[in-house]
Amino acid sequence: ALIQAGGGLDGLGVEGSNVHIAGVTVDGLGQTSDEGIDIRSGKTNVVIEQTTVQDVGDKGIDLDDDNSNIRIFNNTVTNAAVDGVSMDDRNSNVTISDMTIVNSGRDGIFTDDDNTDLLIQRVAIDTAVSHGIDIGFDKTGVPIRDSLISGAGEAGLLVFIGNRDVSIANTAIGNSANDAIRIDTDNTVTLNDITFDGAGDDGLEVGIFNIVTMRNSVFSGTFTDDAIDIQTPLNLLDGTGNVFNGAAGDQFCEVTGVPLGTFGFPGGPSNCPP
Repeated sequence: ALIQAGGGLDGLGVEGSNVHIAGVTVDGLGQTSDEGIDIRSGKTNVVIEQTTVQDVGDKGIDLDDDNSNIRIFNNTVTNAAVDGVSMDDRNSNVTISDMTIVNSGRDGIFTDDDNTDLLIQRVAIDTAVSHGIDIGFDKTGVPIRDSLISGAGEAGLLVFIGNRDVSIANTAIGNSANDAIRIDTDNTVTLNDITFDGAGDDGLEVGIFNIVTMRNSVFSGTFTDDAIDIQTPLNLLDGTGNVFNGAAGDQFCEVTGVPLGTFGFPGGPSNCPP
């Protein structure tokens, strides 16, 4: 089915629970629509699959507040004027998987406040004006795995403030204009088998009051500033088995103060911090 939406209207609004959407193309007619698919607040048991959303004037697929048991998979979102997939506050048990998201006007995937039990897996994000994936505030339980992020205008993956149990695994991040991964303030994050494939600033930037474990990750390509930048001593670092075979314009490991712990690089050039 083809839905063409213009005039500032949503392509498709989900007004009830227990809804299954499949095999739909939503065309925003040159970004003259509002959102492509909007799941209104307070819905449960919604599935969106095998759907294409293109050229919409706001968010490609949007979850409003207080939704639960949402599955968004096997979809393609291209040329959304804002986020490819976006969720507002207090959503729970949300799966975003097997997605292709191309050319987003803000973030490829954006999550706002107090969402819990999110799963993001097998997602390919190519070109976002801001972040590839933005994990905003106060999440609990966010696995991100088996994904590819390329061409973010800021950080490829941002973990912002107050997030717990963020686990990122088997994911490659390349060609970010700023950092590949930025972990900002008061987060608990585990990185496993990450490929940092160059960045316009740092490969991994860690801000303040974070607990970060990094294992078996590879830094390759060229980092215009540092491969790793630990910005304050008020962080707890752990993990080993990491590899550096890239090039840093400034330092392999820039550290302000002396944080607790270290990221291990058995093959050198040193641990971080040494």
